[in-house]
Amino acid sequence: MKKDNLDLTVSTFLFMQEISQSYLIPMLSTLSGNLNRTQLKMLRELRANKRMNLTSLAQQLSVTNQAITSISNTLVRKGYVKRIFDDANRRQIELEITPEGLTYVNQNEDEVVEILGREFAHLSEEDLEALRRASDEIYTILNKTTFRERYGKKKEYEIARRERYFNNK
Repeated sequence: MKKDNLDLTVSTFLFMQEISQSYLIPMLSTLSGNLNRTQLKMLRELRANKRMNLTSLAQQLSVTNQAITSISNTLVRKGYVKRIFDDANRRQIELEITPEGLTYVNQNEDEVVEILGREFAHLSEEDLEALRRASDEIYTILNKTTFRERYGKKKEYEIARRERYFNNK
């Protein structure tokens, strides 16, 4: 890869990160109400993966096992997550999102979609379609990297989420 292309790619990702940190993350934090960003991320992981053990969740969220225990305790207490114990090995614990947790995270995303919809309302259909295509293209290209290993399972969820949103319009 030419250095200029790599520099441009890195600059684009830094710009996307800036947009995320200055706009989307504060919005998500405000909308999530009684959950912090990591707790909300855990619910999204569990929604995408159905059931996960604590170690896998800790790795996905880039937190320690101790932190994941604390986060899961809060979500269990709120009724958003339930623990599943392995009868053969009681130390093996998996977490699963509850219907209440699924409703909570879906409502949170619906609010984000509504807010972004207002932000994008002035864009033409062509601009919106170009934005969607660009997003899909970025995802396709990232799937050729190690991105797939970390986020690849989420593609099916993303398709389902888009269908849920567009079918409810």
